[in-house]
Amino acid sequence: MRVAATLPGIAIFLLVGAAVCPVLPLHAAEPRGVVSEAELKAAFVPKFPLFVQWPAAAAKPASLPLVIGVLDGAEIMPHLEALVTGRSVGGRPLSLKVCRDAREARQCHIVFLGSGDAGRIQEVLRQLEGASVLTVSDAPDFASQGGMVNLVTTSRRVRLEVNLDAIQRVALRIDPQLLQMARVVKTAAPPSP
Repeated sequence: MRVAATLPGIAIFLLVGAAVCPVLPLHAAEPRGVVSEAELKAAFVPKFPLFVQWPAAAAKPASLPLVIGVLDGAEIMPHLEALVTGRSVGGRPLSLKVCRDAREARQCHIVFLGSGDAGRIQEVLRQLEGASVLTVSDAPDFASQGGMVNLVTTSRRVRLEVNLDAIQRVALRIDPQLLQMARVVKTAAPPSP
């Protein structure tokens, strides 16, 4: 399935990612005066379908929602819920699902893995091997450890790291426009004994 990237959609994504999103007060936009890091990271996730092509087998009928799953992401969940509820991308409604395990995550198009337990993240990634699920996290070194998209905060900005090898292994295709905003990383070799 190819979700067409429309000019307004690209513009919105680029605005969210402009200057790779500084985490600074936005007094005019927010009455409380500050956008949290979790809110900023959440803003990226529902935009990814504009830049990802799933294989036909994983695309499911266009009438069904694009499902964004969250596993161990309590901090980002309320922000994603606010961004996803009642919204659509490329004519398909977005749906948010709390996943308890990798089996439930396999039913999603995108899964955000919370940064809590590095061992659990590695186990979930192993269990998702072969599934056409875009994995996203803000865990340290997520992309270099086999995850697909890492939301990295450096110098008060959110930057993208993308592991093309992990993405291509499950037949997902990423639009070059997204890659221009990202740092491409490779899966790190396991440490020698």
